[in-house]
This record gives sequence, C-alpha cells and structure tokens, in this order.
Amino acid sequence: MRGFWTFSLSSYSIIHTPDGAARVRHIAMATILLLRTAMSALSILSVVIKGNIPGIVIYSLLAVLSFWFTATCLAIIGDAEGDKQLKGVVVKRWHLDAFLGICLLIHAGLIVAWFFGLSGWGLELTSIAMWLAILGVAWIAGWQPDLPTYQRTWAAY
Repeated sequence: MRGFWTFSLSSYSIIHTPDGAARVRHIAMATILLLRTAMSALSILSVVIKGNIPGIVIYSLLAVLSFWFTATCLAIIGDAEGDKQLKGVVVKRWHLDAFLGICLLIHAGLIVAWFFGLSGWGLELTSIAMWLAILGVAWIAGWQPDLPTYQRTWAAY
C-alpha cells in the first residue's frame, strides 16, 4: 500500500513526456485537479457565506485531503502501463484515457452547474461519487500488467 499513496511530480509534467498522448493525458489530469480544487473552494465559499465556522474548518480539511487524494489517484491512472484483466475484460490505456476525458467533462459541468444553483448536498454527493470513481479506476490502474499469452507459458516454468 505504501506505493499506492505516493507519486512523483513528474507524473504531471507537461514538458518531459514521452509522446503527445502523454502530454494530453497530463494536461487533463492537471485540469481535473484544478477543477476539483475549485469545487472545494466553492464548497468552502458556500459555508463562509452562511457563516458556519465548524463547516469552514471541516470543508478546509476536506479540501486538503481531496487535493492529495485526487493528485495521488490521478498520478496512478496517468502512469499506468500495460493491459489489466478485470473479470474477463481487458482494460487498456485508451480506457483510462477515456475515463480521464469523461472526468474532465463531468467536473467542468459541475463547476458550471454550481453557478446555476447546484450547491450543498447535490455538489457534495456528486463530488464524493467522483472520488469513488477515481479511486476505483486508480485501483485497477495500479495493478500489475498482464503478460501476453505467449509469455504466460514461459513464465509458468
């Protein structure tokens, strides 16, 4: 578990990337992280407007934890290599990239929705659901890649 909760800042590097796909992936990861941070700031703003001191403290602590958690999980997703086997379905790199794209759109939509009145429990429950989705995908992305069939027979001996 120690490796699961640590990451390198190079996971978010836009300059030092092996290819264009990795660059786009890193930009999407950084954008998702910024959008989630903005969502946390909007949650804190909502409780500041209400003057709820305990809420300000709780939401501030949750913002810090959310940033660290999201940064770690997105780094795991971004750094994933190889194919993963999940209940007979092969999860490839493009599946993880598609997930990042969908996350980006959902988080952008949540920010826009906040300005149209989505706040409080609606925003919080959606944010928690996205936390769980990001954690689930990071958990799968952190698995060791499966060996191709021709290598499995040699590895078995």
